[in-house]
Order: sequence, then structure tokens, then C-alpha cells
Amino acid sequence: MLTVPDYQRLTESITRLGGTSLTSAGEYKLCHYLPSWYSLLVEHTPKTLFFMETANVAAALQGKGWTGCFLKDYVKSLSTEGGSLVTSLDKIPEVIRKMKKYRGMIEGGLCAREIEDFVPATEQRHFVFKGKVHSVSDGIPELVSLAAKVIKSPFFSVDIVQRQDGSLRIVELGDGQVSDLKNWSPGQFSQIFK
Repeated sequence: MLTVPDYQRLTESITRLGGTSLTSAGEYKLCHYLPSWYSLLVEHTPKTLFFMETANVAAALQGKGWTGCFLKDYVKSLSTEGGSLVTSLDKIPEVIRKMKKYRGMIEGGLCAREIEDFVPATEQRHFVFKGKVHSVSDGIPELVSLAAKVIKSPFFSVDIVQRQDGSLRIVELGDGQVSDLKNWSPGQFSQIFK
């Protein structure tokens, strides 16, 4: 997965060689960095506060009355050694240390996401290619269609999950070029481009 500056260099190289990237560097950043898309879908995703890597995130969250959060950098969460769910703010430095250990860096900054009561095993990945939503399940959720309208990028993924109150929430967007398949088979994924 390329960082935003690396992707910018890639698109510049493609242009120098006479080609055109499907996804511009700006479109890549829009879907790759949570702070870039957050304001466009704020009503449909958990409340998120953004911090520089050097900030005292625990103190800031405590000052706002938070007792825990889901902590990630601008791109990824920690998917190993306990993950990114922080139920005690004093564990934040440990999660940040593990993020740096396994990812090599904190990309962009830190995102503290409010913990919502999600229904286990309801997360689904959808892809949007040239404005059209693609799904491996029956029907296209209205929330994903909304994301396809407001996010101006030619190819991206939308991950949604059901909350205990029955509403659907967007938990992540990703640039389609670097999103893994999750619940898609390679054959299903290839149908997007036909």
C-alpha cells in the first residue's frame, strides 16, 4: 500500500511516460486518509477526532469525557496483538507503539473513533467503480449509494456494518487499488471491470 507522497510520485512518473492514472493523487488521498472523506459522510460514520502523532491523545479524550475509542492512523487500524479497540485510555501509548512496530510508522496522524455498538459479523465491503456500486450480497444499501454520489473518485471501497439499533454505518473507505477483497472472491471482483 503506497503512502500518499509515494502515490503522487507514481502518478507523476506515469504522466512523464505519457500515461494517465485512473485515480489521481488527490482522489487516492480522498479515499485513503480518513480525515479526507470524514466531513463528507460525518453523519454516517462514528464520531472521530484527529490528532498529530505527538499529541497526548489520552488526555485530550479524557477532557472530552471519552473512556475509550477505536484508535488508528489516517489509513489503518492495528489488526494484531489486541487490535485498535481501546477500552482504557491509559492503553493508548501501547497501541500507538504497536502500530509503529507493525506498520513501521504512523501514516498522516491519529484518529480516535467513538466506540459504537456494532452487531458482530455484519461488516460488508462494497466497491464503487466509475460511479457504479458493486456488491457480493443481494441489493445495494442506500448508504453505499450515498457514498458513491458524494465521494468523487473512480474506484474505491466502502465498508459498512450494522449497529445494534439496526442502522448501517460506514466504518471505512479505501482506494480500490489497495483494498483487499475481504468477502469477495477473485471471480466476483473481476466482474466489476466488465
